[in-house]
Amino acid sequence: VGVSTNAGSAIAFTLPKGATTWAAEPKLTANPPAGGDNFGSAVALSPTTASTGAPGDNTAAGPDAGSVHVFVP
Repeated sequence: VGVSTNAGSAIAFTLPKGATTWAAEPKLTANPPAGGDNFGSAVALSPTTASTGAPGDNTAAGPDAGSVHVFVP
């Protein structure tokens, strides 16, 4: 099943210790992805965490209230 426009996704790359080639990690997506969420419009990274904004996400706070998705290993 397809996802509507502007659902968004992100791909992280890591450089394993001692490696000389970057490796693509599994794609990061909102759960569930929805059109208009604009997932990935803002990203913050630390050594162990990726946070991704979805300013158009509909939440209990209201339509297009937005959300942040936090990914940790």
